[in-house]
Amino acid sequence: MGNKLLKILIVEDDYQLAFNWKQALDEYGYYVDAVSNAADARRTFSNNYDCYIIDLFHVENNQILPEGGISLLSEIKKNKFTRELPPLVIAITGYYHEGSSTSVSTQQIVKNLGASLLLKKPVKPDRFHEVIKVWLEDPYFEDKIEK
Repeated sequence: MGNKLLKILIVEDDYQLAFNWKQALDEYGYYVDAVSNAADARRTFSNNYDCYIIDLFHVENNQILPEGGISLLSEIKKNKFTRELPPLVIAITGYYHEGSSTSVSTQQIVKNLGASLLLKKPVKPDRFHEVIKVWLEDPYFEDKIEK
């Protein structure tokens, strides 16, 4: 990436959480946008973000919405504006399922959909910064990140 300003899109339905992450990442010197849903995120694809931080499950009135972050994961890699780039895609969730020999884990699902990494909430902005620094040194960093 060189010295160019890293552009980040946060897709998070919790306004306060998104605001806190955006504010902290702004202070690290990143250019950060935040949206609260998948539809708004799709409208920003032409901005060519380098990094996406995506909440997997968007909730409204205590119900998980069908149009959430999971639907965005594979679209980011397929989108005409992003498919030529190797964006960092960080999936985040508070609803985590460990896989067993007969079930699929949340980790396996997001990897298959194109996420670079899955982090469990709560996530501190410093953690995003750590992951981004490692990714900038090596876009194929997965084995170097402590989960």
